[in-house]
Amino acid sequence: MGATPTPGFTADDLKNRYERERLKRLRTAGTYQYREAKGALAGFTSDPFSEAQPRAPFDRAHKLATSGYPLGAVAYFDYIDDWRRRGVFEGLHFS
Repeated sequence: MGATPTPGFTADDLKNRYERERLKRLRTAGTYQYREAKGALAGFTSDPFSEAQPRAPFDRAHKLATSGYPLGAVAYFDYIDDWRRRGVFEGLHFS
């Protein structure tokens, strides 16, 4: 294995270069530089895929399954052990 090549610039050099490039692209007109979307462009103001779809509210089990147990992994396994010991399995169907 060879040595890792050292770039010919520092992190500060790179940061300064990107800041100079960013400043070149900024315009003083701000949002006034954009044209109003009307006529042939009017269809671009709405996104047909952005409508929120109604859904059923999440239940506790779904929240735990998708976001992790809020008290941590050990507490979650304690919760599961307690659930198994109680033997209350409402809503579950075993075949």
